[in-house]
Amino acid sequence: GDGPTFDIAMQGHDGDTRLWLTAAASDSHGAMTTSEFAVQPRQRWVTVSSTWPAAFTIGDTQTTSTLLTEGMTVTVVAAEKGFDGLSRFVSWSDGVTSRTRQITVGPSDLSLSAVYRTPIDDRYASDAAFRTKMGDPAGAEQGDLAVRSRTFAGGVAYWSPAAGVHWVSGSIAKAYAALGGPAWCGVPTTDELRTNPVGGYYNHFTRTCSIFWGSGAGAHSVQGAIRTLWGSLGWERSLLGYPTSNFAATPARPGAQNRFQQGVIYYSAGTGAHYLTGAIASRYLALRAEASALRFPTTHTRATATGGRYQHFQGGSMFWSSSTGARPVTGAILSTWAKLGYERSWLGYPKSDPYTVSVGIRQNFQRGYLVWNRSTGAVKAYSS
Repeated sequence: GDGPTFDIAMQGHDGDTRLWLTAAASDSHGAMTTSEFAVQPRQRWVTVSSTWPAAFTIGDTQTTSTLLTEGMTVTVVAAEKGFDGLSRFVSWSDGVTSRTRQITVGPSDLSLSAVYRTPIDDRYASDAAFRTKMGDPAGAEQGDLAVRSRTFAGGVAYWSPAAGVHWVSGSIAKAYAALGGPAWCGVPTTDELRTNPVGGYYNHFTRTCSIFWGSGAGAHSVQGAIRTLWGSLGWERSLLGYPTSNFAATPARPGAQNRFQQGVIYYSAGTGAHYLTGAIASRYLALRAEASALRFPTTHTRATATGGRYQHFQGGSMFWSSSTGARPVTGAILSTWAKLGYERSWLGYPKSDPYTVSVGIRQNFQRGYLVWNRSTGAVKAYSS
């Protein structure tokens, strides 16, 4: 260039760039002088942050922060997903929704912020009722691509690809955590819902499990075949009411049980799930349930034609009437009584449990008794 001033643009130069210039001047007498200059561009920091860690490209470099020359125009690109593989780009903090944008470096450092949201973030941002119920976040989101959770002031939100985002709170949340959380029975498939009629709450979970809370009953789990049976009866509106114990394995023989306000349900692989109510349920539990000679029930508690109740079991039956109470009947005595017509026979209802006598086993009925002879294996009926 010629003349007393010299300008050169430094666009396209970044980082630690220097420009070496040599200037020469002469006077009217032909005397000359030269001088060398090291010129550096005016540079500014361009920095990108995000609500979830993610990859960014500034110009040609994958980075979140770089020095660029003032006046440069560069392209900034945000990754579609965060490093967690789940959070997705929503927008830049200034409202721009395209992941790719161009910026011109100004006279000061520039900071950009990208908004990434997980499914839990999305529901919190878009669902006013969810925000009201959950309140402020009380911890960072945790988990992986199979299960995520975040604790809020008002409960815990869970996510899975199949179930979406649902929350638990209060006594149900405490029971869920105590049972093992997602490792126990998966993630919730519903938010906490009110029972009908109003008076309780419940959540369903992915592995055929539920937790119900009722006033006076507390929060308890129900699952598997027992849950299926209870649900078919009408859940908490059924004759059994709310659960009063967690679903649990039976101690004496392989199976499971749940206790309810008005009865129990027992399950085994060989018998399925059956409910017991009233005096028969109480007596069965008093006899040590499946540990007794009766083992598991094979029918529900049913009404007799004469105003009583009965239930069949793997190892016998139990019959109840208001005047005799609930009595187990087993073995050969049961077989003989059944052939005679059960409670409709001339013997009527049993009024004692089987008990040992000198020749074998005896059981008393309303109008007689049956005796099993251990020597002959025969059962003989006697009138009172």
